[in-house]
Amino acid sequence: MAGLVTEGGRIASSVFAADVESLAERSIDAMNISMQTSAQRLEELSWMVDARKISVRLERTFPLAKAREALEESRTGHVRGKIVLLLD
Repeated sequence: MAGLVTEGGRIASSVFAADVESLAERSIDAMNISMQTSAQRLEELSWMVDARKISVRLERTFPLAKAREALEESRTGHVRGKIVLLLD
């Protein structure tokens, strides 16, 4: 995805996939972002999904033992939905 950003552009990655130093060499301002979650936020999101206010596209599920494989897939740039780790 970073290949689509032109010189002087900006990119923010929520999957910690942006190589900030490499992109800086191309004059691209890059950052990896994260969000602090809480039980209240998760409950609100759950309600919104149940009420069909928002929808979530499920790309694929992985057992927890394959978390590394799931992370690698998320970093390919070809994932269009959510990747979910399943607890046994």
